[in-house]
Order: sequence, then C-alpha cells, then structure tokens
Amino acid sequence: MFFWLIKRLRNNENLLIENRDLKITRILGYRGSGYGDPKQAKINGSGNDVINLISTLTFLLESKILSSLTARMEQGKNTFEIVFNTNGTVDVDLKKYTGDYLIEDERIKEPKVTLQTMLSILPLVLKQYNEDSENKKWTKDVRVSFSNELVSFITEEVKKLN
Repeated sequence: MFFWLIKRLRNNENLLIENRDLKITRILGYRGSGYGDPKQAKINGSGNDVINLISTLTFLLESKILSSLTARMEQGKNTFEIVFNTNGTVDVDLKKYTGDYLIEDERIKEPKVTLQTMLSILPLVLKQYNEDSENKKWTKDVRVSFSNELVSFITEEVKKLN
C-alpha cells in the first residue's frame, strides 16, 4: 500500500474519496531496511528538499522491506499525521493534529481524533486501495511502471545538480 499512496500523491490523485473529502497531502517520512537484513541499509527519511527527495526515492526503489510510512491526510477541516506500519498497526500523531477538536481538552480530543482515524479515515483508505486494485488501477505492472517513472525522475534531478 505504501507505493500506492506515494503514486497517488505524486500523480496528483490525492483525493481518495470525493464525497467524504479525504485526501492525502504529503508523505512525511518512511522507515525500512534493505533486503530484509536488519544490519543493512536501515534508513529513515523526512523532508522535501531535492537531496532528501532523491535519497528517499532511491531508497524506496532499492528497499525490499519498508516497515512504515507517515502520511499527512485531510478530511474536511481536519488534518492528521498517520503512520502506516507493515505489521498492520496504525499510529496517529495526536500532537500534529489540527481541526475541529484542536481546542478540546486532551482527554476528549485524543479519543475523538483516534476514533475518526480508525472508524472513518482508515476504512476509506482501504476501500480506495481495494477499488484501485479491483479496477486494475494498481497492479504489479502499474507498480513497475511507477518505479520506472521514479528512476527517470531521479536521473533528471541528478543531472540538474551537475
């Protein structure tokens, strides 16, 4: 699902569910290791300058194991930073949340934000991912094609640095 989210954002397909006003606005970071060896190529990434972008995209292409991806998502006036983990867990950075519940007492805000994430946002993201898979908008071939686009992009950005 990580590459799918990145592709949707990169190709300006960030509106996931139109009638629910859910969109992904930024990939904030990732974590993983190369080729499944915990001693090899462990990396975290964040930021959006050219060097960070190039290293991030290169890592994504080379990495065999991504363990998490952090995305900023918006639904209506609410902005969430959500960490998707490959072990099936999801974390919400409550400190980065902005929106309807921002001025609520922490004891009220935290459960509201967590519930909205778990009961609204995640099911909608999974629904769109499944629809894209069923409609052949996200297949192994599409992922390979997207990876090739990233390689071309990286090559062009490196040429610009010279």
